[in-house]
Amino acid sequence: MTVAENRYLLEHRWLPHWFFEQKEALVGAILSEESAFLYKTMVEACTQEDVLYQAADYQAEMIKLTPDLYAVRIRMPQPEYVPHCHRVYLLFNADFTQKAYFTIELGLDGDFICGWNEEGCHFNYGNAPQDLAEELAQITQYFDA
Repeated sequence: MTVAENRYLLEHRWLPHWFFEQKEALVGAILSEESAFLYKTMVEACTQEDVLYQAADYQAEMIKLTPDLYAVRIRMPQPEYVPHCHRVYLLFNADFTQKAYFTIELGLDGDFICGWNEEGCHFNYGNAPQDLAEELAQITQYFDA
């Protein structure tokens, strides 16, 4: 598989699956600076090609939205192809009984807020705002809906 194909799998198949299955273990791995989890995952997946990305291209931060609602915003390497992601958001409450996986995807006509559910269904919520605060506010509304 190509780097582009593996990147699609990471953003749209593996991460959502791991998030819904492993919850806090995945969040911990992503937030651990020493682990470079996402970069290492790409390196391991791309056995036939050199990975064009660096560990520093993947940045993750925890955001406390309310006393019981958290988001992990993952900045991905600059997308080259539709539907690669600019960012991935993991939203969850403190005990992980509520969780959602959102993406900010490169589209043919701009960027889109999308998401995946536990059953592997993809959703397109429409155009993504250019401002990160507005983007997160909009995603939080979809989470609460």
